[in-house]
Amino acid sequence: MMSGRPQSRGARFALALLVFFAAALLLVLGMDRELGVYDEGVILTGAMRVNAGEIPHADFYANYGPGQFYLIAGLFKLFGEYAVVERAYDLLLRAAIVAACFVLAARHARMFSALAVAALCGLWLFSLAFYGYPIIPVALLSLFAAALILPVPESRFSSWRPAAAGAVTALVALIRYDMGFILFVSLALVLAISGAFHSASLRDALSRARAPLSRYVLGTSAVFLPAAACYLAIAPIGPFIHDIFLFSIPNYARMRSLPFPGLAETIVSIDKAGVYLPILVCFATAYSLFMSAPEMRKRAFATPGADAAGERRDWLLITFGVVTAAFYLKGLVRVSVPHLLASIITSMVLLAVLVERAWSQGRAARIAVGALCILSLASPLYAAITTAQSRLAAQTTVLAKVRTVLASPDAQWCRTPPELRAIWCLLLDPDREETARFVAANATADERIFVGLTRHDKIFVNDNIIYFAAGRMPATRWHHFDSGLQTSAGIQSEIIAELQARKVRWVILESTWDGVMEPNGSARSSGVTLLDEFIRREYRLVQRYGQNYVLFRPASP
Repeated sequence: MMSGRPQSRGARFALALLVFFAAALLLVLGMDRELGVYDEGVILTGAMRVNAGEIPHADFYANYGPGQFYLIAGLFKLFGEYAVVERAYDLLLRAAIVAACFVLAARHARMFSALAVAALCGLWLFSLAFYGYPIIPVALLSLFAAALILPVPESRFSSWRPAAAGAVTALVALIRYDMGFILFVSLALVLAISGAFHSASLRDALSRARAPLSRYVLGTSAVFLPAAACYLAIAPIGPFIHDIFLFSIPNYARMRSLPFPGLAETIVSIDKAGVYLPILVCFATAYSLFMSAPEMRKRAFATPGADAAGERRDWLLITFGVVTAAFYLKGLVRVSVPHLLASIITSMVLLAVLVERAWSQGRAARIAVGALCILSLASPLYAAITTAQSRLAAQTTVLAKVRTVLASPDAQWCRTPPELRAIWCLLLDPDREETARFVAANATADERIFVGLTRHDKIFVNDNIIYFAAGRMPATRWHHFDSGLQTSAGIQSEIIAELQARKVRWVILESTWDGVMEPNGSARSSGVTLLDEFIRREYRLVQRYGQNYVLFRPASP
């Protein structure tokens, strides 16, 4: 029966494969073929620089860990330096997240609930257009790490599980330092809670927690410390300290914070309610655990396996509740669905178990969980429908291309300009495509270029995709712009020095985001115009495509 659980691990595995392939197919067909100018461009250009032998932090600014850059650079080595390689990697990870959520929910809840959770996660991932975004592998690895920890508090301790969870947590840290640290603390807290919960005294609690915590820390250290040692062997630590500790941590909230969406805004666009879902699910989880506290305590001291299903659900709620809450705190600065995605994903697994428990915990629990189910469906469904309509209207999806080819057998699958081989089968907006083609046709293959803005005293985001599309390396350390960084006199002076030292001939400026005014520090001018004045003085406009300006620096007499 579809309302029950799969009868064996083999059945669950077969269904998980089916869910994975179904999710992958739908994500591919609905994929937006237009490349992301900023976020995706940051990753692609960073991977291109790594592929050319450059090192994150040491050779270029990065506010992420090196993991994502090296993973994609490795794929470039295997399959060629094409954006479609990064897209395939991203979509496979998204499908794996859907399948992992299904497996976790199927182990602790009914089949219908597990399939519903997989569908909800798939809708969120479909509507997220941030391809190559490091939060995708972080979300997947976090599910694995939490799943590895789960049997430990369930009194089925296996020495390799905490170590493996620590190793996976270290991989998260190598992709996103902040998320890795949060996950490390969260799972360590779960292990500590487990020791206390199964103990009658503090000494017993410390004794129980010592072994799994030690193995967990050992597993984390075994992966993270050698990676750090390798980095320090080939790069100075100063740029890393600057990028993460001196700039990103103290400036991120001031320059990038966003408020919670208001009630009116949420009613108009119910997808924005997604930012409230994780914390609402956490409150419901806390209430469910409080209601079942006496039974949990009995199970903690009962014969192991006496109520295995109940104990598994208890610890899934505790483990995923802690992780969901911790990831939610990370997203509180820039409140948006993309930044809270990891928390949203883990909250959907929690919801599957809450549904199972609600019917035995009273009317209030049933009403609360029912309301959460409605909101959890309405929000991603609205986001997915809106996204699908937008992509189909723009004719940028793979599905739209399939329809074109079926309707016209002479139509080509991938008509990409020969100068832009790196973006084969994917798209840029017409003005940006012409700009990239002009640069690729006129700059020599080994020539570095600079892509900037028409004003550098105020920065929202910048174009990172032209470097990769044109196949030209950035001329400076600063291809990735952040408000408060390239707006400063010190960094602008560094950029000018690099442009002069490398005798950079080609500069591309654009004004797309000049008028963007978010309610944070990025909307304010720094008053620093050193770079703008230098470019106006040294470079001459030779071509314009919409809001994209190509400038050339004549050779000195």
